[in-house]
Amino acid sequence: MRPCRCRTLIYLFVTLFFLVQPALILAQDGSTQDEVARLLDILATGDLLAQEQAAQQLAELAPPKAIPQLVKILQSSDTPRLAATVLGAIATPSAMTALVNALDDQKLTLRRNAAQIGLLSAGDKAIQPLAIGLQSNKPALRRNAADMLGYIDPERALTYLLRAARRDSDPDVRIAAIWALSQTGDTDLMPVFKAIAANDPDPDVRATAELAEGQLDGGG
Repeated sequence: MRPCRCRTLIYLFVTLFFLVQPALILAQDGSTQDEVARLLDILATGDLLAQEQAAQQLAELAPPKAIPQLVKILQSSDTPRLAATVLGAIATPSAMTALVNALDDQKLTLRRNAAQIGLLSAGDKAIQPLAIGLQSNKPALRRNAADMLGYIDPERALTYLLRAARRDSDPDVRIAAIWALSQTGDTDLMPVFKAIAANDPDPDVRATAELAEGQLDGGG
């Protein structure tokens, strides 16, 4: 009889585990959602110290569901850096896209600077969204995306940067792409810079290409 009782106890234990475990998970999820909502409220309306602490906790939780609210804070807050930092910690494609879209400021605004910080903190996860940003119809976004790729890892966006350096309709974007390419230190790019320096219709682009070629040649 004892083996039979043991099997019965094991069966009851397993049954209770599978009944109770989902309820515990749901309770934890609900508690986490409540905590995220509380932290987002502080990030939007609290004093600076409280906002800093809330941002740190949100970055640790990295909740993807918070992205829409974080984007609103990034766009409207006097301290957009905190929301951008959290988005950089979440680092999902939608979080990265939100930061890339925030690069669309001609001048170095608080919002654009915050987006740059968030993208830098995300590192390699920002590369593909930035490469997509190079195809935007907004010149300022394309230019700033090229700059960010130069800071993060231009080698991994080489194809996109080459296309921008050679073909983008805006000379400022071509200049930014040439600079980003020069950060690779790849001497195989010297013929590219030489061709741009000889053929680009814009004198500033030609000068930038000459400078980049000289740097790779050891003359910079």
